[in-house]
Amino acid sequence: MQAGFKGNIHNPLAPLTAGELIHKSSNLLVRKYPAVIITERHQNGALMARTTKIAWADATWNPWIGCTHNSPACAHCYAEVMNRRYKWNGGAWGRGAPRHLMSEGYWKAPIRWEREASVGLRGKDGKHWIVFAGDLCDIFDPHGPSNERNRMWGLFRSTPHLTWLVLTKRPKKFSDYLPRDWGNGYANVWLGSRSKTASMASRG
Repeated sequence: MQAGFKGNIHNPLAPLTAGELIHKSSNLLVRKYPAVIITERHQNGALMARTTKIAWADATWNPWIGCTHNSPACAHCYAEVMNRRYKWNGGAWGRGAPRHLMSEGYWKAPIRWEREASVGLRGKDGKHWIVFAGDLCDIFDPHGPSNERNRMWGLFRSTPHLTWLVLTKRPKKFSDYLPRDWGNGYANVWLGSRSKTASMASRG
């Protein structure tokens, strides 16, 4: 089975396009796009892209950097390769490795994007400004910092003119980490899971 989106909760995306990019080998990913054009860098060295060459997003943003492998699909993790190169948290990865937390300046950047989107900023699809949240982490990683995750949901609520795209390999963790007021979803958040096979998606 080709890679695609499984189990979307809100605003399903067209299948295959993003998954195919995400799940190719890390070397090919790096060649295909430097996935980000770095236009904002803060004193802690954290990475954020105001624009991106990812075909299905207009910007990238992370509440933290770091993750733990969850399936064989993680064997060639793009984020792990980038962290090894840039050593945002010293280069370590996985269970027990520190999560790199972002600066206050970094957290304020989406507020600026929100102001631009509120007066007409649109991205590649001509309708939304899509921010891929968590290209260097998994929002539903049980080892992710809970305070940063909770703060992230608040940021999503406060930026209604941005469209936030959240992808995870842990859909079974939705009930553990979605905010209490999630209900049928936030109107500006597209939430989905990504995996190479249905059996991997079922692992949560």
